[in-house]
Amino acid sequence: MTGNSLDQEQAIAAAVALMNNSGYVFGPCLRATPVGIAGSGVWEFEFAHIGFTGPSPTSDPPTMEITVAIDEERACFLDQWWNRKSL
Repeated sequence: MTGNSLDQEQAIAAAVALMNNSGYVFGPCLRATPVGIAGSGVWEFEFAHIGFTGPSPTSDPPTMEITVAIDEERACFLDQWWNRKSL
């Protein structure tokens, strides 16, 4: 799997693994969209909060939105807020 050949299912699996490995808890993936030039390996994801199957009516923000770069079977967060957790 490389960023250039990912299908949506593979991209979601890579994002889920990244979030699990980074210690985040979350609900199901609600949206996975490739970003930029086709095949660039950059995806935007939207996850429900843990315990929800859709946007939370009481959380701000109602979902967890992340941007991830996936290449050579590695994934990394591109969002600054997510990167701060690992510092």
